[in-house]
Amino acid sequence: MRIAVLGSRHLLSNYSGIERILQSYLPHLAERGHIVTVYGGPAPEGAGPEAASWRGIRCVEVRGLEGKHTETLSRSLLSVVQAIRERSDLLLFTHQGPGIFSPIGRLARVPTVVWVQGLDWRRAKWGRAASRAIRLAEQVAVRSASEIIVSSRGIQHYFSATYGRETAYIPNGIEPQGPPGEADRLAPFGLNPRSYALFAARLVPEKACHELIAAWNELQTDKVLVVAGRGRDGDPYTEALQRSAKPGRVVFTGHVSGETLRQLFAHAYLFVHPSHLEGQSLALLEALGHCRAVLVSNIPENLEAIEPGGFTFPVGQVDALRDRLEMLLSSPALVEGMEADVARALGAWPDWRQVALMHEELYCRAALRRQGSLRAAAEPGLQPRGEPGTSQAE
Repeated sequence: MRIAVLGSRHLLSNYSGIERILQSYLPHLAERGHIVTVYGGPAPEGAGPEAASWRGIRCVEVRGLEGKHTETLSRSLLSVVQAIRERSDLLLFTHQGPGIFSPIGRLARVPTVVWVQGLDWRRAKWGRAASRAIRLAEQVAVRSASEIIVSSRGIQHYFSATYGRETAYIPNGIEPQGPPGEADRLAPFGLNPRSYALFAARLVPEKACHELIAAWNELQTDKVLVVAGRGRDGDPYTEALQRSAKPGRVVFTGHVSGETLRQLFAHAYLFVHPSHLEGQSLALLEALGHCRAVLVSNIPENLEAIEPGGFTFPVGQVDALRDRLEMLLSSPALVEGMEADVARALGAWPDWRQVALMHEELYCRAALRRQGSLRAAAEPGLQPRGEPGTSQAE
């Protein structure tokens, strides 16, 4: 099957979670013989030959119109046109916004799948007009997409309750990690194993790093808080975070990836995720893959992810977050017990190979349904098997 992936940045970009998700499961589809093409933005600086082909995946650079609100949409539109011209068998839109172009696939008789990792129109970075546009794209996708994939049960419930639309639930994967291993990448930040709590996410208001820093400032502890992530250049929110942290209590690493990020997860005493809005957090799943103890806000998406085990606090309540931190920082046996619980429970969560197989099954179902519809149109007496519409995959 020729699969066109639309709406992301370049596959090798590590700016957002969607590229990391694609890097995690698309190679498994390529290994199974599918021809996968990611139509994305410009390659990151220094990408080299892998910018065109990475682990069997073709990477096509498509340039859109410059602008915060126009670049992704214009690039996605041009990508759809190119993917159809190249006779793709299936169009996969990586989030709601680009899904506004799913009717083009329908007109071209190409199955379309819209993948919803979170309700983007709720994000604080979008103004009122942009949020309305994303919500409109969501409504278009509900009517036009062959299938909609959601990464959490909460989002699945939203689509069912709001639109009466059934969706396919496919969680993100957890890749169980081995022993913590080397810790040499911690030294540049002045860190030692088990000497810090870790926050790892983009620095945007809905991730609530400001609440975590406010709680941490009130603690009496010899451990430090590590904030691994970045905001936009010159972003007032990021600058406010840095000003609010007490000197010597919080370490800002900026953007980290690869082995440095792996070591930060592997050697953390505790992973803290206080977010107000999520789809399904890759950072949280990565912490669980390292068998770290986790403390999360009690939004449904976080609660779903920590089924292997974890600690919670009421979302947005800084005092409750402080109290939970104080308890866990002073109770290493409790933290170690939770790490053991996570290790025992990880086998029940799919890894990325299993996630790829779930995607493959859904893509094939969408393609077969389209073929059945075409046969029915060509032969009025022939009807495809099963009921039309999407199905809810467990």
